[in-house]
Amino acid sequence: QPQYDFTKQNAQPTIIGFVVTNTVEAKVRKLDTFSKVVDAAVAAGGNDARIQSIRFGIEDNEKLLEQAREAAMKDARKKAEQLAKLGGVSLGQPVTISETQINNLPQPAFAAAGGTKDAAIETPIQPGTGRVVVDISVRWTLK
Repeated sequence: QPQYDFTKQNAQPTIIGFVVTNTVEAKVRKLDTFSKVVDAAVAAGGNDARIQSIRFGIEDNEKLLEQAREAAMKDARKKAEQLAKLGGVSLGQPVTISETQINNLPQPAFAAAGGTKDAAIETPIQPGTGRVVVDISVRWTLK
């Protein structure tokens, strides 16, 4: 994008140069190497390097989603059967079923770095735990 000189009064701004931005996305699969990757990227870019975001995720979560759906549906049925029994009726067939997936992944935790100004310290990252959460809403017929 162009950079303009606005210092001259009563004159049109003039282009004095251009700034180019390059965005790179990296996927790090080994968490124990994460700090080294971040530090190397910043060192390569120097003062112009900017880290825009760090996200943690579960790469292949389809089996986990299937398990979460199954558990959520069993839980929904169990609760509905209890409520139907308490109401003096029995549970019929599901009328509607909807699902909401909730992103419940850890946010990166950056620990405070200690040491001297000249010490070579890796960017400290503390791993957390992620969960796959599926929210199921079911409407049942009653008998």
